[in-house]
Amino acid sequence: MKYRRKQTITPYLAIVGLGASLGSTAEKIRKLAEATQLLSHNDEEPITSACYLTRPEGGIAQNIFANAAIATRSSLSPSDLMKHLLRLETKLGRTRTSRDPKGGDRVIDLDLLMIYWTHPHPKVVSITTTDLVVPHQQLTSRPFMWWPMMEVMDKLMVKGGTQPLEGLEPLISEAKQNGLYSNKYSNKCSHKLWYQEKLSTDWHTCWHPP
Repeated sequence: MKYRRKQTITPYLAIVGLGASLGSTAEKIRKLAEATQLLSHNDEEPITSACYLTRPEGGIAQNIFANAAIATRSSLSPSDLMKHLLRLETKLGRTRTSRDPKGGDRVIDLDLLMIYWTHPHPKVVSITTTDLVVPHQQLTSRPFMWWPMMEVMDKLMVKGGTQPLEGLEPLISEAKQNGLYSNKYSNKCSHKLWYQEKLSTDWHTCWHPP
């Protein structure tokens, strides 16, 4: 009998978007903090963006969202990582049904925004299958995905040196075409129109597992 050798996946970094819109502001932030704990590795300090309180965009959601992003290291295949994120959503209290309204409020939302290899040189990975598209299809058009992701990327580049990340520039160009670098959306402008409030970068320490 012949045995097929199990494929080995080179560990990579994934940027995961976090979102929650049910409950009080404190409950939303606590839910994102729980997700951060579940996505973090015990031996590593989690690399996260700030937490932003944002207005709902599109869909039928009515509540203010809490949004953030985190970098997590994985050796799962990208499709298995997406399945893992869906299981974590269930663990955190989200129930998905075929009747769920698209764009509605949710207790937790975990989106796989970006994957990139760190060796032999940093490179954004593009994946298109029937079940998964990475980078996220709406990454360069939604400020609550783009700016937290870019915050995390800035921290990773500082931590790993100033080596250019192959494949990031086309995404930046696309985000500029979509207006995310205009005064309305720019993370550096004083108007702060894309979010209502920005919380400190240590927001995820407000929750600790029992």
